[in-house]
Amino acid sequence: TVAQFSCKQTIPKTLWDAKGNRAKGKSAEARNVNLALDNIKAQIIKHYQRISDREAYVTAEMVRNAYQGVGSEYETLIKAFDKDCANFLKRVGKDRSIGTYKVMVRARNYVAAFIKSFYRRTDMSMLELTPDFIKEFAAYLTAERGLKNATIWLNCMWLKGVVMRAHYNGLIPRNPFAQFHISPNVKEREYLTEDEIKRIMAHEFDNPTLALVRDLFIFACFTALSFVDMKELTTDEIVEVNGEKWILSKRHKTNVPFQVKLLDIPLQIIERYKYLSEDRLVFG
Repeated sequence: TVAQFSCKQTIPKTLWDAKGNRAKGKSAEARNVNLALDNIKAQIIKHYQRISDREAYVTAEMVRNAYQGVGSEYETLIKAFDKDCANFLKRVGKDRSIGTYKVMVRARNYVAAFIKSFYRRTDMSMLELTPDFIKEFAAYLTAERGLKNATIWLNCMWLKGVVMRAHYNGLIPRNPFAQFHISPNVKEREYLTEDEIKRIMAHEFDNPTLALVRDLFIFACFTALSFVDMKELTTDEIVEVNGEKWILSKRHKTNVPFQVKLLDIPLQIIERYKYLSEDRLVFG
């Protein structure tokens, strides 16, 4: 059988002996190319002998994959990413959220697209990874995907984590990204003053949808609920304790129980949108 691959060597056409599959002459360039080819040949023979010792039938593709570090005894990057995604998915609903899982899968897809664009392949052995790989990946996310620095940082951290775990588990002998650092450059979040919140509350919207968005924002200001927690809030989770209304629920992302006392303003907002309630959802 035949299985082709690039030996990553270049030489002028005038110096190449097509019949002998070697460089012609005794120049330093020719000697270096021939030395590299001899080394590749020696490694291929070594892999062939090792595979033939345990397999009854050996194909050229099996030898090529072993030489390139792709195969059952080696870990490939996308395969490792898929394993980590599968393990993460098992924890969704327990101590991980579906939203974070989707972010992880998106990072995996970015890496796969980068390999296809940059290396013209669908996967690659982790043994091939170099410190430049993650730098080139970050540059790809900037130039080709138009991502901002904080999002690039997040995707690089997912990639770095997959490779780090593979190294810790003994699947690769070294972590090529160990010295890679990138700053998210997260801007300090500003906060609204009491006067600004009052101005938002007092503003009259002609568009009822904008008015609803404003009221949900104000509700979040007074209860510290996230959007998804407000979206999933049910009437069953609003209970009366000693004559006062409380929200007793669990955070969507972490499943951690929480309780929030409902003051007059959030109570007024709940009352205002009673007509939206469906299937016991407060803001259905």
